[in-house]
Amino acid sequence: MAPSVPGGVNRRFRQAALALITVGTIACGTEPATSSLQPGDSPAMAKSKSKISIAAIVLASSTIAINNPGTTYSITMKNTDGPGSLIVVQAVMEQGTTSRASGGANVQCGAGNGVLPHGSCTLDNRPAFADEFVGGTGTFAPGPATLIITLNQFDGTTTTELDSRSIPVTLVAGPTTPYISNLSLATTTLVINGPSVNYTVSVWNPGASESLDVVQGLMNQGTTSRGANGRNVGCGANPSGTLPHGNCTFSFNTVAQNTGGGSGTLVPGPATFRLELLNFDGTNTMLRDFREVAVTLTSP
Repeated sequence: MAPSVPGGVNRRFRQAALALITVGTIACGTEPATSSLQPGDSPAMAKSKSKISIAAIVLASSTIAINNPGTTYSITMKNTDGPGSLIVVQAVMEQGTTSRASGGANVQCGAGNGVLPHGSCTLDNRPAFADEFVGGTGTFAPGPATLIITLNQFDGTTTTELDSRSIPVTLVAGPTTPYISNLSLATTTLVINGPSVNYTVSVWNPGASESLDVVQGLMNQGTTSRGANGRNVGCGANPSGTLPHGNCTFSFNTVAQNTGGGSGTLVPGPATFRLELLNFDGTNTMLRDFREVAVTLTSP
């Protein structure tokens, strides 16, 4: 302070949109194994002997802001066969003719990447979102939609659907310009004219990529306001100052300096660190958002 399908084209899209990153916690149970489903088994055979299924899905929220971070869900999978390999959880958000990817990952159940062992496994904190900047087609609008979560097996060529769930959700309008989603200082005590203090900031951009974005710190105390360091946003491999769609997290530092630009004199006591997100179009500077954190200033 970035990011779910009945038949026809949508089904083919859902089966093809596979991601390879996951965040989750693991819980694996035990039952006698009966057989093993492996890549290469035909779809018909998979349907008849798989016994790999979705046992439960729990959404953190059924309300999702369009083009914003969205929500999370937990999924519990059950496997009454032998270990299944290359198992993928894939989500798609649908609303009328609009269908967009909504996150996906190989399962991670302590048995290897993409391996669903015999028994049960729960993945927590899976993302679910309604994002028009990801794979798919169409434009979302506020109102009812459907999150479709599918358990697939991919053999490198063919994707076989093992099970799926359709969950009703409500889409709402969210912020449309970049904003600071999180700001955390290493410490809230700063020494006047002393060393800098590090902070980490996360910025979410719900729109298209933009350039010439900066963060500027200010140390405010009563009528006193002094510059407290600033820099271009730094978003991974993107050029300096470029803010891509989605989440950008980076670190920098701030100070309490009476020699910084501004006016007044900082003294020991309560103060406010203000971090501004600014966009410069080559002529004008626009304030996108700001966050303020209460700090304490001390003598050198």
